Amino acid sequence: MHHPLRRIYGVSFIFALNIALTAYINSTFLSQFFSERAVGFLFAGAALLTIIALEILPLSIEKIGARMTTGFVLLSSLATLIILTNANDARTAGLFFVLYNICNTLVIFCFDIFIGHFSKRGNTGNARGSYLTITNLGWLASPFLAGFLVSHLGYSTLYSLVAGLVTLA
Repeated sequence: MHHPLRRIYGVSFIFALNIALTAYINSTFLSQFFSERAVGFLFAGAALLTIIALEILPLSIEKIGARMTTGFVLLSSLATLIILTNANDARTAGLFFVLYNICNTLVIFCFDIFIGHFSKRGNTGNARGSYLTITNLGWLASPFLAGFLVSHLGYSTLYSLVAGLVTLA
C-alpha cells in the first residue's frame, strides 16, 4: 500500500467517525425543534438536495480540482457543525442539518476519487475494500460513544467534538 492511500484511509476513518457519531443523534437533536413528521421531511429534503449537489460536484472538480473541492466541502462541513453546536432555533438547526448532510456525501464522493487516483491499476477493488473496512470501523465505534457523550455532556459537546474531528481530516 503506498503512502497517499494510507493518509486517505486515516482521514476516511476520522470522517466516518464524524458522520457516524452524529448519525445516531441527529433525529433526536432535530426533535427538539421539529415534529417527527418534519424531521422526516428534513431527511428527505437533505437526500434530494444531495442528489442535486452530486450532479454539480464534478463540475467543481473539473474547474478547481479535487483537492480544492474537497477542502472547500470539508470547511463547509466544519462550518455547519460549528453552527449546529450553537443552534437554538428551528430554522438554523434545520438548514444547517441539511447542509451538513449534503457535505458528508460530497466528501465521501471526493474520497472515492482520490482512492481511484492513487490506487495502482488493477488494485482499485482492493483499495476500495480497505477503505470500506476502515470507514466501517468508525461506524462500529460510534453508537456507544455517541450515546455516552450525549447523555453525559449534551448535543453541543458532541457536535463540537465532531467539528474537531473534521479539522483533523
